[in-house]
Amino acid sequence: MFCNYKAVLLFTRGSQSMERKNEDTSLLLKHLQEGDERAFRTLFEEFYASLCLFATRYLGDREEAADVVKETFLK
Repeated sequence: MFCNYKAVLLFTRGSQSMERKNEDTSLLLKHLQEGDERAFRTLFEEFYASLCLFATRYLGDREEAADVVKETFLK
């Protein structure tokens, strides 16, 4: 799976929106710690593209960045 940069969303709609997003993410992380596979999938789908973009900036290679992000999620 390659990084899909078109799927990267920018969240710039005020602090209330970001606070709500942080609360949702915290709840998902709690469920993930409890072994909830749906929480894992949701977090993966939410952050995969953004993390690939971030990793590509450091690694300079999209495929390598995608591998690093996937391995990080698996660990």
